[in-house]
Amino acid sequence: MVLNHYLRERSRSISLHLIFSVNLVMGILLLGLLALQYERDMRHSVKEKQSSLRDEAVAIHAAIAHLADEHNLEAVQDYIDSVTHEMRGAWSPHHHIMINLKDVTLTRTCDNCEKCMCSVPIDSGISDTMPENDEDTVWGNYAENGISVTVTETRHNIQQAVRNEIIIRMLVLAGLGLVAAVLVNVVLLKIVGRPLSRLLQTVKQIGEGNLGAEVHVSESYEMQQLAGGINAMSRTLAENARRQKLQMTHARQIQMHLLPDGAEIPNLDTACVFEPAEDVAGDYYDFLPLSSGEWLICLADVMGHGVPAAMGAALLKALLLAESEREYFDLSDSMSRINRRFESSILPGNFASMFLCIWNPTTGTLAYANAGHEPALVQRATGRVELLESTGMLLGIDDYMTWKAHQIRLDPKDRLLIYSDGAKEVRDAAGDIFGMERLSQLLTDNQESTATEVMERLLMEINSHGGADMRHDDLTLVLLTCTLPPDSVPHKRKQEAAME
Repeated sequence: MVLNHYLRERSRSISLHLIFSVNLVMGILLLGLLALQYERDMRHSVKEKQSSLRDEAVAIHAAIAHLADEHNLEAVQDYIDSVTHEMRGAWSPHHHIMINLKDVTLTRTCDNCEKCMCSVPIDSGISDTMPENDEDTVWGNYAENGISVTVTETRHNIQQAVRNEIIIRMLVLAGLGLVAAVLVNVVLLKIVGRPLSRLLQTVKQIGEGNLGAEVHVSESYEMQQLAGGINAMSRTLAENARRQKLQMTHARQIQMHLLPDGAEIPNLDTACVFEPAEDVAGDYYDFLPLSSGEWLICLADVMGHGVPAAMGAALLKALLLAESEREYFDLSDSMSRINRRFESSILPGNFASMFLCIWNPTTGTLAYANAGHEPALVQRATGRVELLESTGMLLGIDDYMTWKAHQIRLDPKDRLLIYSDGAKEVRDAAGDIFGMERLSQLLTDNQESTATEVMERLLMEINSHGGADMRHDDLTLVLLTCTLPPDSVPHKRKQEAAME
């Protein structure tokens, strides 16, 4: 499977396409050249043989003239038989000699080769030019003093005799062509293939986040220009990423500055965790004093995370500050006003959840309204855990939505845990969520620990479940422990009621 994918990817390589195209053209040209050279060598061999046959006819003519003067026709016939026998025995089975002497045609007495002897003219005069040869037979002749000599040979026999030599020359040429093709391929790979591979690797590195990676090639002007463009792009992306990181660092510092820093709430011990999934978060928590001496405690979670969610969280901070400065603070009315202003300021489809409560450090009462947020956990000193469920819809959905305010009382050592959905919805490698039950159980198991120790244990367990690198949502935890003295008025009243 992997091999097939690799081969498919390589088959689309521009280097392979270029090499294939060049080799295809070179192969066609080489085959054409070899075919032309083969045909040329064959024609040249036939012409050389024709000239050789004429020279042979001249030599035989001289011998025949001498024999004809001193001997009879039988001696001439014996000479023809002897020469023809030696030629055929050596390499030419279709070698023929014909003599026209005193109007008598002499040839080898045992000759029965009609193919070689057909259409062979017997000249009676001197031929200054080579006669035309038919497709199957090549001859040379010479005639003088009444004696005509014609020597014939089949074209096939001539071609067969030189074919092996020509093929060897063709193989040598083909080998030289192959060597040339290899050299061309090496040059193409050096000039095109390797630089392109380096450029591709650099682009992959940039795509994988290694901004600023550069490549240097010197094979050709065009490759240098392409490398220069990639390097310029990489430097620009690296600079933009540096600026963006610096801006996000400043944005994170601003967001951290919006959170309560060292705020001490009377009769409450606080421990908080705020960990954005990215540079900035859509979570927001705050502790704000009211003119009545009470304290406003809030934890909100804007949909999404990153910059858009952080801007929504900053908007909620501004709206909550404006409400906290009112002379009289009513929880339900303030939630309605915050909702209307938030809905009119954000993009359609965005929303936020919010848990908002008012703490009275004198009486220990806690009035709260929950706008679609995760149920807060109240752990009593006895170990019992209660849920503060939602009292209305999310913020930003309906302009005219209202929220009912509920009230509870925290006694000494009672605890209140408010958290964003990033605490309970963190998943492990198998996809299982951490869950609210584990949060509740951890509160119960660490009831005797301080708020800071409990928060450290909660964070350790959450990170152990999903891993800090696997978290994809903002994480905010606020743990409040009631530190009212046991002899406080509300506590005394509760004890008296219990005794009655």
